[in-house]
Amino acid sequence: MGMLIGVFTASGLYHELTTYTMGRGFDKNITLFFVWHAVATLGERVWYRVTGRKVQGWIGLIWVYFCIMVIGQPCSEHSS
Repeated sequence: MGMLIGVFTASGLYHELTTYTMGRGFDKNITLFFVWHAVATLGERVWYRVTGRKVQGWIGLIWVYFCIMVIGQPCSEHSS
């Protein structure tokens, strides 16, 4: 679990540093976006262990919209 969060955090920081070097400043939302995806991945794993099935069907559709609207949208708004 710690390694998964660490990999997503490192990836977020890598993306953040690339935008920082282009002169866009530091925006924690980029890294936060990646960390939230680690949490979502862990949520899918918990779902599988509890139900024995992958997240799919209408529940999977709701899950995808949750990741886009609840996780992605707030992290994509750039405050300049």
